[in-house]
Amino acid sequence: MAKNKKSEEKEAVIETSIPDDRLKNLLLGLMDLVIFMGLWIVAAYFYGKQNYLVTFFVLTGMFYAAKWSIVYIARAVGDKPLFYLSEEGVGIPGVMKKDQVLSWQSVKKASILDRKNGGADILIESPEVKHPSHVQHFSMHYPFAKTQYEESRKAIVHGFRKHGISVAETEKKE
Repeated sequence: MAKNKKSEEKEAVIETSIPDDRLKNLLLGLMDLVIFMGLWIVAAYFYGKQNYLVTFFVLTGMFYAAKWSIVYIARAVGDKPLFYLSEEGVGIPGVMKKDQVLSWQSVKKASILDRKNGGADILIESPEVKHPSHVQHFSMHYPFAKTQYEESRKAIVHGFRKHGISVAETEKKE
């Protein structure tokens, strides 16, 4: 029986999966939902006062609040990691878009910037990154799963070094 392309793509062996704090994402999604509802009331007020310029700006804020509430709630409910390391490269799961995989040959370097609050910023430099700077940024912060941070950090360093990628580790001043 012939397999379709999607099933072939998902058969990639994931070596390391870096999870995200699901409770943090759920709370951020609910907070954005509350902001959306508050902006809805503000938009209705200014629309009733016939102040259409302010209404337009409030509707723009509503759009972004709705978008980010969907993103955060989808990350909390879904079973997608922050990112993963596979045989092919670094996988970046998409919430409202297709997953992206940065091949190991294209990854130039990785940096881990430790924060004083127990989190880290991970920067991966690759020409395959769609951003003009060619640097992919991940914010690894576990306010409700403190033990997960050290495990994830060690797994990231080990995974990159296993594939010959240099990892710069620095402490970020805040």
